[in-house]
Amino acid sequence: MEKVGAVGESVKTDMDLRVLVYFGARERGVPELAGGAGLRVAGVHRAGDLAVVEMVAG
Repeated sequence: MEKVGAVGESVKTDMDLRVLVYFGARERGVPELAGGAGLRVAGVHRAGDLAVVEMVAG
């Protein structure tokens, strides 16, 4: 679960930017992260200002 903004973007950009800078990381979307773990996104369900990302194998 992660907080999401009005059009689906992350609302916690300060932490996102810190991780990018401190660890030399890059931003990845949910489909890319899921695919790397052998999962696929089955659905995204809003729960107030949070979103629950449903993933399944395959």
